[in-house]
Amino acid sequence: MFPNLLIELKKQRCTQQDLAQHIGISRATMQNKLTGRSQFTLREMKAIQGALKGCTLDYLFTEVALPDSVSPTNDKYVHA
Repeated sequence: MFPNLLIELKKQRCTQQDLAQHIGISRATMQNKLTGRSQFTLREMKAIQGALKGCTLDYLFTEVALPDSVSPTNDKYVHA
């Protein structure tokens, strides 16, 4: 749902687990938020923006439907 967020995680070599810990949620909760099953709070969004330097909230949280081949739960999409 948030391809720019996933791209920045990859670029900055940050895992979903790292980001989840940084904002104080579990990896499972992070996956639910990335797939649209639940929503990020404004506090979480600002914490993510702080962790991913140089990115605006608009850029990180632009929503688009992802094709099945590009999934936030696909481990090869986000590298450690």
